[in-house]
Amino acid sequence: MKKLMTIVALTLGMILAFNASADGDKQRPEPPSFTEIDSNADQLISREEMEAVMEARAGDRRPRCGDGRDPEARFNRVDEDGDGYLNEAEFDAARAKMEERRGHHHRRGDCDKQDADT
Repeated sequence: MKKLMTIVALTLGMILAFNASADGDKQRPEPPSFTEIDSNADQLISREEMEAVMEARAGDRRPRCGDGRDPEARFNRVDEDGDGYLNEAEFDAARAKMEERRGHHHRRGDCDKQDADT
């Protein structure tokens, strides 16, 4: 009986640990890298490449704070030189700005606050 209780306890612990790690992965996935988005490896990210990755990653996740905003306007804000593409420097600058904002108010359940640049 003691052996059975130990097995049940270990199994339950493993299930709870797996569910906790799976929930954590769903809530904040690792953002895609520049090379993951740059599907044709031309060292530039087009609007189409960005949209394709974002659609593929969205899947069944629930919408987040910024998902209702105009994707073209967001892309244009990041495209500092206005050439219609994101180079790696523009991408890195946008990523740093996004991480800074997340640290301030983009926590789970805090969607009613607006970004400073919207």
